[in-house]
Amino acid sequence: MFNFIKKLFYKSYFYPFFANRIKVSNRINRLKKFADVFAGAPSINRQLYFARKVYELKNQLKSEIVIGHAVQSLFASIPLSKAINAKHIADVIEIPSFKDRAFPTPWHQTTLELTDSAIKQYLRDTNHIFTVSESLKRVLKDINNNVNVFPNYPLEIKFNENNKIRSNCNISDNDILLVSISTITENLEVIINSLKILPENFHLAIVGNIKGPEYKSFINDLIKKLNIEKRVHFFNPVRYDELFSYLSGADIGLIHLNNQIKNHKVSLPNRIFDLMHSNLPIISVDIDDISKIIKDNEIGFVISDKEKKMPEIWEKNIKNLAFYKKEKFKYNLKKINKNFLFDVLSDKFMTTFENCKTVTFVGFTDLAINNRTMRFVKLLNSKNILVNLVFCSSRKKHKDTKLIKYFQIFPI
Repeated sequence: MFNFIKKLFYKSYFYPFFANRIKVSNRINRLKKFADVFAGAPSINRQLYFARKVYELKNQLKSEIVIGHAVQSLFASIPLSKAINAKHIADVIEIPSFKDRAFPTPWHQTTLELTDSAIKQYLRDTNHIFTVSESLKRVLKDINNNVNVFPNYPLEIKFNENNKIRSNCNISDNDILLVSISTITENLEVIINSLKILPENFHLAIVGNIKGPEYKSFINDLIKKLNIEKRVHFFNPVRYDELFSYLSGADIGLIHLNNQIKNHKVSLPNRIFDLMHSNLPIISVDIDDISKIIKDNEIGFVISDKEKKMPEIWEKNIKNLAFYKKEKFKYNLKKINKNFLFDVLSDKFMTTFENCKTVTFVGFTDLAINNRTMRFVKLLNSKNILVNLVFCSSRKKHKDTKLIKYFQIFPI
């Protein structure tokens, strides 16, 4: 009887519907079963897809030098350089490991081991390494001895100081405005707690993004708990060509990165130069290259590792700077800022490109809006060197110019 009913069901109108549902359910279960094994695979697949697309452009990208921007690009830039018999430069802007990022890369341990090993081998194979700080250079020299440091000094931007940021905060000239910029991942709570014990006329502007919904929610809850909502002001990132003039209306710049994260410990981020060129004295946690600039040039204070989690120490340093040292530090900044412009690096940079006619930059992110890459591009163009830019982006296509050709690969 059961077999007879089963035969009738297989021949019925409903069977295809149930059969398809069973197939889909089985596929979902298989995916769930192996999800942990393939954690990180979509991102790796995108990088390998990008690498294949770049390789397919090898005839259009013939050049004497290929530069891979950031370690993610090496999967594409190294094979390209070998295919066209070009020298290769790795522009390493972070620690060469996906395991040591501010936000841990959510990949399976086996995937992390594979990618980190591949990156280290690529860095051994490259002809040169460019990087952003002396601390990161020391890390990289254990892999490849040919390392040059080109910090993220900005191009000169002439601007008029203004009070736009103060107007947006609705504060007066008698108020003291602290500012924290760029992507914020942690330690903002120490600043928030110090603001609570500072006088009422001290305010904090956050210009940029707080990364991670849980951390953002935690910060918002803390501000409400301390009842200082009217003294904390949030703003979206500002266009780079307007950033210095916008920040100039503040009084003190703060850097509160977590220096226990290896990638932060060896960093020299854009934010220090953005604050400096906005003529803002700086208070920072102790990060080697940042601390050296602040101390050598007397433009702010450095808070020791032992004290960095103490709101009362931040409060003491903020008050000391605001009431006693601000004008001295601002005077020092105006004297030394010319030493921290990209122009001072240009001669050293160009020694690598003697007798070079064409350079290809490869990036897994949008190089057309990357300040570091575009500074390099402008300098090369000024020497009549042609540049190919090949990168991954879903933005509107870019127009080629006389000296720059864009090859835009749309991501999968």
